[in-house]
Amino acid sequence: MCLNSFPCEKVLSDHKNYCGLNKPAKVVLPSKVDDIVELKHYNHSMKAPFAIYADFESLIRKLNKMKQLNKKIEKLSKKLNKTKEEIENYES
Repeated sequence: MCLNSFPCEKVLSDHKNYCGLNKPAKVVLPSKVDDIVELKHYNHSMKAPFAIYADFESLIRKLNKMKQLNKKIEKLSKKLNKTKEEIENYES
């Protein structure tokens, strides 16, 4: 029995044809005793021409600064609108 989900009937029927050729598979998780997973066949791994190291905390800091700036802009905008209303009321 296949536990995948499919967006439409056509994809499901295509998958049934492919999946029916294979034996059922079962996911086996390591027990509490064998909870360390190791890579044994290094020769099967692929070498990558580059590595990416990302510092997402720096993005979070920038987002926090932007949020603070937006709050200041909102407060200033509200004050300006109040002042504009007061001037308009005073003139009339």
